[in-house]
Amino acid sequence: MPIKPSQNFNRATRKLLKQISEMNLPTTKFLYDYEMGDMLVRFRNLFLNEDLRHDVLSHQYELSRQLNENYSAGFCGIASYTWTQIFRMPDGAPIWRIVQGWYHIWLQNRFDNSVFDITYDQYNFDYPYDVGNPVDEKFKFKRALKFSEYLNIDLDKIVQQNILMSDKSK
Repeated sequence: MPIKPSQNFNRATRKLLKQISEMNLPTTKFLYDYEMGDMLVRFRNLFLNEDLRHDVLSHQYELSRQLNENYSAGFCGIASYTWTQIFRMPDGAPIWRIVQGWYHIWLQNRFDNSVFDITYDQYNFDYPYDVGNPVDEKFKFKRALKFSEYLNIDLDKIVQQNILMSDKSK
């Protein structure tokens, strides 16, 4: 059963959609046939799914998240990992790098270094994105695989294909 989104959550979703519409990417055709605006809305709607939240988030913090209407909290790594796997250049090259900072994970565009943070609204301050370090995305992230099941995407297969393609390009 979905949680009713707050005004702040909806405002953040609109802001992210605007950011996507203004992105300067070298392509609008990706390796996998997904559209970024549609996928962002699907991701954000899933953050409101109580069953998914139970399956992938730490129960220790869930009551606080819900009381504070902080529905994107806990999804930063899951969403960033999933996004970077499904949005690739036509040749399979990654568009995004996963960056980890102080208790947070976000995406950085490999072409212009701009930040794309699908869960930026979990913080009530401007996160210091300059403190992060890139993380290797060549691994299987079980919570992201569960997240992708709710999206009806075979992320496990996509990750394997991405790893094989990156190994061939070396």
